[in-house]
Amino acid sequence: MKKISCLLALLICAVSLAGCMRFNTTITIKKNGKMDVELLYAMMDMSDLGGSSSAGLTPEQKEEYSKNGWEVRDYSDEGYNGFIVSKKNVDIKDVNDTMKKTSENTNQGGNFNISRDGLNYTLKWQVYSDSDKSSREQVAPYIKKSGGYMKFTLNLPSKPISSNATSVSNDGKTLEWDLLNLDESGSIEVTYSLISLPLIIIAAASLLAVIIAVIVIIVVVNKKKKARMPKIPV
Repeated sequence: MKKISCLLALLICAVSLAGCMRFNTTITIKKNGKMDVELLYAMMDMSDLGGSSSAGLTPEQKEEYSKNGWEVRDYSDEGYNGFIVSKKNVDIKDVNDTMKKTSENTNQGGNFNISRDGLNYTLKWQVYSDSDKSSREQVAPYIKKSGGYMKFTLNLPSKPISSNATSVSNDGKTLEWDLLNLDESGSIEVTYSLISLPLIIIAAASLLAVIIAVIVIIVVVNKKKKARMPKIPV
C-alpha cells in the first residue's frame, strides 16, 4: 500500500503542474477460462513545464514483456503519452504475475489476485488503503477535468454471482469500476462462474425431456408388440 500512497502524492504534485494520467485495465474472460488482457498507462505531456513527456517503458521493460509473449505498443492521444501491453489466451497465473509486474513498473495498482474455489472464481483487487481515501478524493476531480481516467473493465461470458462494480452493461456481463470513485472498501471484488446457471437448467431440462421421450417410446413399442402377439388358447 506504500506504493499507492506514493502514487497519490505524486499525482497531487502532477495536478499542480497541470498534469494528469490515464490508466485502464481490460480483462475479457472466455468460457474456457483463458483471458484476453490489455493494460493502458499514460501521462499527460508536461515537457513544456519542465516535466516528463511520456510514461513509456524502458527498453529493458519492453524486452521483458515481449519475451513473455506480450505485445507492447506506444500510446499517444490528446496530449497523453504512454504504452499499452496486451496478450490473448492468458492463464490466471500469468494475469496475476503480469498485474504484479505492471504495478512494480508503474507504481500503479495494489494487491491483485484471481483465485478459484470449485466452479467459482473470485477476482479481488485492493486498489487503495483507508489512508489513501482523502488524497484520492482531492485528485479525482482534476484528473477527470483534464480528460484523464483510472478504470478497470471486466468482460464475462455470463452474469457474475456478485460484484461491487461502478457500472454494468451488456446484459450484466460487462463490469466497469471507476478507480477514482470506488466504494468505502477501496477495492474491486467480483465472483463469477464459467458455467452459466440458465444453461445448466436448460441442459438438465433437455436431458429429462429426452429420457421421458425414450421411456414413452419403449412403453408404446412394448404395448404394440403385445397387441400383435397371437393369443394362445387355454
